[in-house]
Parts: sequence; structure tokens; C-alpha cells
Amino acid sequence: MAQSTHRPIDCRIVLILLGSVALSVLAGETQAGIIYVNSRTGDNRLNGRAPEPTNAADGPVRSLERALQLVRRGDTVSLVNNDTPYYGCFTLIGERHSGTEITPFRIMGNGAVLSGSKPILPETWTIVGVDLWKITPFRKGHALLLRAETPVPEVPGTDEAETLPELPEGYWCLWQGAIYYKSPSIEYPPDLPFSLADDEVGLTLLDVHDVEIHDLVVRHYRLDGINVHDRCYGITISKVTCEQNGRAGLTVAGSSTATLVDVIARENREHSVLQAELGEATIFGGEITPAPTRPQAVSAE
Repeated sequence: MAQSTHRPIDCRIVLILLGSVALSVLAGETQAGIIYVNSRTGDNRLNGRAPEPTNAADGPVRSLERALQLVRRGDTVSLVNNDTPYYGCFTLIGERHSGTEITPFRIMGNGAVLSGSKPILPETWTIVGVDLWKITPFRKGHALLLRAETPVPEVPGTDEAETLPELPEGYWCLWQGAIYYKSPSIEYPPDLPFSLADDEVGLTLLDVHDVEIHDLVVRHYRLDGINVHDRCYGITISKVTCEQNGRAGLTVAGSSTATLVDVIARENREHSVLQAELGEATIFGGEITPAPTRPQAVSAE
């Protein structure tokens, strides 16, 4: 009988290999850290690894954009809530902005605000009738007019309408790509604190997994407060308020799935929670007004 040429497996080698793998995994988990952001006292030249400046390298960064450049997989971004909004559009994309089931990638808002509003410059107003004023936004399709950071009442209009709808005093309408505002006769809009929901989306997620977004307010974006765009899973959004955005408070689209826990989505111009394409949102508690929607077709503008 021919003898086998296979050598028996040395259990000690297996244990060493398994131990090495386990240590590697644990090392990867313990590498996760915190990036601190402070829109008042932060400095984008620092590394974000301390809540307060301690030396020439350690201290909070100033912008969320810079924090997202510095993070590693499984890190936490912690925003200081200092009553100063964080302005701009921010994107989580790929493995750097992902985590694991044990160590998710986190954005901890601590009640801070992301805002997409921008002031309307006085020279952009044009008077086109008796107390009727016009602004033509650079981006078309969705809009939201604000005064002192509060939405102005709107009369719905469509580009298909042949004439501008009748506007009561203090109301606006989006018609044929422009914003029309009927001011009280005693008002002069160029001198007042009007602004537009101008930036596109507050927080976009694309091709990320095992992400937690907690305790954040996202408002005044032209399209969506948060858009879980495509190929996202393991997404948990908790104690987040998405309000006063030009299309939806929160959109889950493509093949993405997201769990919403105690989310508030209200006072958005078209949708509270929009589920587009194959996107699915599982909702626990919170305030979703009106109910989540899944329209047959959604504008991509």
C-alpha cells in the first residue's frame, strides 16, 4: 500500500495563525479614534485628535469637510454644538467612511446644525410689478425662500402654468425657473435678511456601510437634508432632525437600506422621507410628517 505524502497539520501552527488574525482584527478595531470639529475655535491645520488645542499638532479642526479628509475606517467624527451652523455639502463615500458591525463609522452631532442657506445679495432682486419682486436662482428645479432663517409662506406653482399665480402679501412662488415674492408695500426686500436654501444636499452617503449618524439637525438644503444615495447598508440614523429642505428631509435611494430611529422629518417642501428606486427605510419612532413616500418618478435635478 502506498504511503500518504500528506503531513499531519501541526495544531500549534494553526493556533498561532488564528491568534495572529485575531490580533490583527483587534488592532484594526483599536485604531479607530475620534476627530473633533469646532466651527469657532478649530483650525484645519490641526489633526483633530483632541477636543481642545494642546500643542502645534493636536486640537480640533474647523470644518466637517476637513474632518472627513482625516478620518480612517471606523473613526468617529464629533461636532461641537456651539450655536454656529456648519455650512456646506458633505459626502461619505467608500471604505474610508465605513465601519464594521463592531466599530461603525460615526458622526456624532451633539445637536449641531448643518445648514445649506446662503444670503440673497441685494443686487439680485429685480422689481417686476407693484410690490412684486423676482430672483432667478442659478440652480433650477427646487427652491426654498427663507427670511431670518425661517421659510417664507409659498403658493405652489408649476412651470407649465401660463401665468404667475396670484400671490398674497408675504408669499412667494417658484414659476418658470424664478422665485417671485409679493412684498407688503412698506417692505423693501433688498434690505431684509432673505436667504435661499442654496447648497444641494447636507449629507450624502454613497457606497458606505456600517455607519451611524446621531443627534444632528440638517436644514435649508435645496434638495435633501440627508441622501442615502446608493449601495449603502448597515446605516443607522438616530435622533436626527431633517427640516425645511427644498425637496425631502431624508432620501433613501438606489439599492440602499437605512434604519431611522427617533428621526424628525418635517416642514420639508415636498417629502418627509423619500424612498426612491429600491431604497428602503425602516422607521422606529420619531416624527415623520407627512408619511414617507415612494413616487413613481422623482426629478434628478
